[in-house]
Amino acid sequence: MLLPMLVTWLASLACAVPSSQPDEYSSAREYGKRGIKLLYVNKEDKFHQIMEMTVDTGLVLNNDEEYRGVSLAGVVATDTQKNIVYIMAKKFGVEGPEVFALLLANFFLAEYPHVVRARVNIVQAAWSRHTDSAGRNHTHGFVGEGPERTARVIKHRNRPAEVSGGVSNFKILKTAKSSHVGFWKDKYTTLEDAYDRILSTLVEATWKFTDNLYMDKGQFTKSFDAAILSIEKIFFGPADEGRQSTLVQETQRAAQAEILRGNSLVESVFMSWPNRHYFLVDFTRFPDVEGLNEATQGEVYLGTDNPRGVIASTLHRDDLMMQ
Repeated sequence: MLLPMLVTWLASLACAVPSSQPDEYSSAREYGKRGIKLLYVNKEDKFHQIMEMTVDTGLVLNNDEEYRGVSLAGVVATDTQKNIVYIMAKKFGVEGPEVFALLLANFFLAEYPHVVRARVNIVQAAWSRHTDSAGRNHTHGFVGEGPERTARVIKHRNRPAEVSGGVSNFKILKTAKSSHVGFWKDKYTTLEDAYDRILSTLVEATWKFTDNLYMDKGQFTKSFDAAILSIEKIFFGPADEGRQSTLVQETQRAAQAEILRGNSLVESVFMSWPNRHYFLVDFTRFPDVEGLNEATQGEVYLGTDNPRGVIASTLHRDDLMMQ
């Protein structure tokens, strides 16, 4: 119900934004509010809908008078920025992270002519509707689960908005079809080749859209769902046989390529995969304990978070077409 009115309002803002000098100011002077907690509850239907998110805002002004100690007259206080987040949610609802971030960025530029750049980052918490023992959906009960959906909008005055979607804290693990062999070894190396190991990571991914002018909540959500399926498809492989991850870098690149091939609206995909290491517990240290080396027993691992390796890369559509 709110989406058509919201799209119309955003279009009017784009036309109403006053002209200004070209943006010559980097984000080095950006200031804003971090960690704005927001829970939006829609009770229009019998089945309530919720949207919980954390919002970060950042503004760049057309001068640096506050940094030179001249005046604070142009500063839109970070507390004011926080208030605007809540006011916009109340007036227009929260249709999704990308749509809400666009709404906020456009509002800052339309409301304050001396703001030349607005940035909005959003992390959406994952909630699913509770299902009772009889399989019935609860009208107002929710369970927290899954990865966090993210969005980022950067809007310069008189330029199209730069919109990105993404995922954070997407925990995945497979117990086979992963190895790490053939890496550089010298006198400083203690790590041994691993021909069969556990592979686990917390996926951080961001996909940048090429054109957001006509995208709505449905398209953003479809893009998110498709990206998650692409990551899972490449990381896990077919259910009965899996997919070999000999090089984690190759697996990451293949996941990025899968997202790009499946969504023509995405121009680039950034990913960061920190290793979640699991090491086999050495039971040879307990020679007097019987029954620790039976073939029928499961394997016991020690999980560690730090220190850990991190693999990060960006794949652009142009790079994909050159492959």
